[in-house]
Amino acid sequence: MPSLSALFIKYLSFTRPDLAGESDQELTPEQGEEDETQPGPLELIRIEVCDIADIYAHRYLDAFEALPRFVQAVWEMLGACGPLRKYDQLVARAITFLSTVVRMGNQRSMFEAKETLDQFISRIILPNIALRPQDEFLFEEEPIDYIRLDMESNIDTDTRRRAASAFTRALMEQFESTITGVISTYISQYLASYAADPAANWRSKDTAICLLTSIASRSETTTQGVSSTNSLVNVVQFFSDHVFVDLQADSGSVAPILQADAIKYLYTFRNQLNKEQLLSVMPLFVKHLESPHYVFASYAALTIERVLVLKDKAANTMLFTADDVKPFAEAILLAAFRTIRSGSSPEKVAENDYMMKCAMRLIFTARSSIVPFYAPILDNLRAILVEIAKPFRAAQSSFQSYQVLLPPLLTPVLWESKGNVSALVRLLRAFIAQGSAGIVAGNQLQALLGIHQRLITSRVNDLFGFELITALCEHVPIASMQPFLKPVLTMMLTRLQTAKTEKFSNGFIIFFASFCAVPQEGYPDHAVAAFESVQAGLLPSLLQGIILPEMQKIAERQRKIVAVGMTRLLTQSSLMLSEPTVKVWTPTLEALLKLFLLPQDRSTSAEDDISGVDWDDAGAAGFQASFARLSASEPGAGRRPGGSEALATRWAGEDARVYMSRELGAA
Repeated sequence: MPSLSALFIKYLSFTRPDLAGESDQELTPEQGEEDETQPGPLELIRIEVCDIADIYAHRYLDAFEALPRFVQAVWEMLGACGPLRKYDQLVARAITFLSTVVRMGNQRSMFEAKETLDQFISRIILPNIALRPQDEFLFEEEPIDYIRLDMESNIDTDTRRRAASAFTRALMEQFESTITGVISTYISQYLASYAADPAANWRSKDTAICLLTSIASRSETTTQGVSSTNSLVNVVQFFSDHVFVDLQADSGSVAPILQADAIKYLYTFRNQLNKEQLLSVMPLFVKHLESPHYVFASYAALTIERVLVLKDKAANTMLFTADDVKPFAEAILLAAFRTIRSGSSPEKVAENDYMMKCAMRLIFTARSSIVPFYAPILDNLRAILVEIAKPFRAAQSSFQSYQVLLPPLLTPVLWESKGNVSALVRLLRAFIAQGSAGIVAGNQLQALLGIHQRLITSRVNDLFGFELITALCEHVPIASMQPFLKPVLTMMLTRLQTAKTEKFSNGFIIFFASFCAVPQEGYPDHAVAAFESVQAGLLPSLLQGIILPEMQKIAERQRKIVAVGMTRLLTQSSLMLSEPTVKVWTPTLEALLKLFLLPQDRSTSAEDDISGVDWDDAGAAGFQASFARLSASEPGAGRRPGGSEALATRWAGEDARVYMSRELGAA
């Protein structure tokens, strides 16, 4: 390590013009071209060195004897970095390394001298926390990027301001009273400068607010904002004295960024303001929601949404009730909807998720208090849905533009994570419903059947296997499916014989009924013939041994497809009326009538208590992503691609009983 340390430290001060990227001449914000803002090779090397030093400081301190020399080298390197954007990532990583060392505590002696702390503040914190022309350009011309960099902490992009703020907090952990006193002096100076000439010195107030936020925040969460503050700083008093005036100011009377700062300050310290204070500022957000400044509107929406999720910790209930928000709910909702609908294209309408989350949260909180003005709310929601449902681009209206996604979905590695399976099956069902001809022509049917084989043999994913094969049987022509049906059915029957569970049996019954209900010419005889191809006389045994005895255990929401499939088997299959299957015609009808007349049989076999364990995949246990289905994302039964509900509705409409009576009467 000593030899490597010397080499790394050398690169922190090494200079070579041909590796330094663009020259250090000042660039205007508009000169934000890729080749003028990206770090050069030398900056990239130094970034890696800072990352390595940070890792060693975190994990291998006992082997990091060169730490003091690294700190000195990084300090000197920071002094040589100019304000250009190509240095942003390097400066942020270097400051992050210093923050790590400061937080360690056992290196306190390196920094505790008053002169050292003063230099940290004057040469690192103040220059890098101050607003730059590039930031102003982003605010005006690229507001989405500005919001992303300013508000979203879980992004990979490093910013000088965020790094400087984190460094301030690191110093506060070790030298709270000293840092608070020094920075408070600077805050007073910046505020005095602003008061002397607000129009010219508004950037000074922006810096003061950012500094105050840095020294006041001890800990914070995304949900609650700052949860613990510096006892030496009165954030509520600062809000009243310096921030509230910008929050209520008319548009154009103060610098736009200061108004954005005011909204963000309220967002950050929402947990420190009491309920009455928060309610008093809520009406002010109406004008901000409709501001032509994208950042204003977004910050206002985000703040409203976050304020409304605050809890009364003593009572463990939501802080705001329907009665609390009733006075301003209509104004805020309609303002948010007007801003959303002002987008000039479907992309623009769907762009600002902060605005829709704000509306959602307010509706949830207001509950029945919005009934008097529900009509405009529904009208706006309908109009927004109509607009964003339009294809963003002409190509999106064509299924062919999506076909390139299918081959990657068939790769085995995607199916190794259990969290992917449900979503992938839903997507494949949609592909099959819209492009079965292309799947057959592209020889992708075998790959899909391979996925089905993987799923059907798993105790965890077997139902997804049934969903996939149901979609294939429904949409792929029987001529293409015929060569594969015997091995597919054999696999299912083997599982029924060797590793049967109630869940699998129910899934098999639903598949069988869906197979009989396939809306292609020749069904349900093709389904009967497929089972007979596995073994002559198999279907009567299968009906009497598994399907009919287990039908009563089918859940209510799945009984419709079972009823439709069995009705078609009884009334539309010529093979069902010939030997030997005709022997089970009457028992099948009796089981079908019981399905309509009797409640679900909820008795469960003991072995199904452990049916959720995928013993085949036990070795793959570990931390994996999980699938969370959006409750409102499932299409309606009549439109669900590759779903058994769609098959049932296609034949029976809304009432399977009427369908059965009609078909039996016509048979």
